[in-house]
Amino acid sequence: MTDKKTTFEKGKEMLDKVSEKLEGYLEIKKEILDNEYMQLLGDTSKVVGFLRNANTLITQKRFEAFLKGFNKDEIPTEKQLAKLLDYIDDEEKAQFISDTFSKILLSKSTKSCMILGLIMYKVIEEKEEISHNYLVCVDGLMNLFDNDIDNIKFVYDYFNESEKTMFRLESREFIDLCQSQNVDRNSLELSVEKALNYQLLRKTYEIDLNIDSDDPGSGFSEAENDEYIRESDPGKLLYNYILLSQRIE
Repeated sequence: MTDKKTTFEKGKEMLDKVSEKLEGYLEIKKEILDNEYMQLLGDTSKVVGFLRNANTLITQKRFEAFLKGFNKDEIPTEKQLAKLLDYIDDEEKAQFISDTFSKILLSKSTKSCMILGLIMYKVIEEKEEISHNYLVCVDGLMNLFDNDIDNIKFVYDYFNESEKTMFRLESREFIDLCQSQNVDRNSLELSVEKALNYQLLRKTYEIDLNIDSDDPGSGFSEAENDEYIRESDPGKLLYNYILLSQRIE
């Protein structure tokens, strides 16, 4: 079993080398501001430098979760490091790698950090261009709690298993499903609202027009605007990574 201190130190060694490469593209400043939290919120380009010098328990826990996603043995190999350095060959990729590292610190969830590691591993291994879906997915991950990830998985499981393209939170079928799976609907609704806000789900509306059946010629009718929840492409991407992360937990 790999010693946790060794894992963190090896990870920091990786960041030392990556930071040197990033500096050439992003002009990362090495000094750390007195107020670390203001630094993180005010200038994400300094985050890599902060991460190299951070030794708090919560930073270690998040970073180790990231490394677990980046490498199943938790310690990045020289080969992986070489691929990561080779991948950083322009400003866009440098910004993506730096931004991903910054989100480890700002993340509210160890599960998110593991998924960020998986995303970085896949992007580097397959030398993928940074798509809009990836950018949205990574941005959303920073703001998700562990239970948000569980709830988003529950929603996308429903899409897959029911083969439906949309649902209403107030539908009897969905309420019954939550009860049968012991899912807290209040928590689920909070997660759905957050997922909508970060484009990991999307809303659609359908108008149900009810014409007065007793007197169709009267011109009286009622229109109900029903709100439905649908998949989004970034959400489907995240869902695939959630499933992958559960295989290595």
